[in-house]
Amino acid sequence: RPDYKALKAEVQSQEKRVAVATSDYFPSLSFMGSYGRRINGPGNEESVGFSGIVASMPIFDLRTPAKVRDETSKERVLKEQLRKLELQICRDVETSLLDITSSVERVKANRKAIEQANESLRIEQQKYNYGKGSMTDVLDAQAALLQAQTNYYRALAELQISRAKLEFSTGGTL
Repeated sequence: RPDYKALKAEVQSQEKRVAVATSDYFPSLSFMGSYGRRINGPGNEESVGFSGIVASMPIFDLRTPAKVRDETSKERVLKEQLRKLELQICRDVETSLLDITSSVERVKANRKAIEQANESLRIEQQKYNYGKGSMTDVLDAQAALLQAQTNYYRALAELQISRAKLEFSTGGTL
């Protein structure tokens, strides 16, 4: 999931900021140098250069502990947000899987309801053809079949929605 990847990258970035802030406790060593030409007049040029090593020792830097505390605090907040997002993702995936299971069962049940409604309509039509039933009974059976078909297609749509939710929750395609 993009939101998960972004937050994870932010946590890793913050961990590096904590390391940088902590590094201010330690001495640092730098190399520096310069080279150039100096002209003192016509035909009077000389090369000038220097190099050196600079060592710095943080003895009385009172900002470092505050910076480390601040960056560490930000890191804890981000890690907590990441943990909450991970739990939310797990909950979303679990809910989506349960929804899919439930939708599959509803599709099966509605498929059987269509079969039963078809059989009921067939029986009512035969009764009507033999003069033993009324047109109202046939129309009621047709309405029941139509309702069963509607419920079946609604269950199929819910199944597709549940699959889409699972796909979103996992951040990929099935």
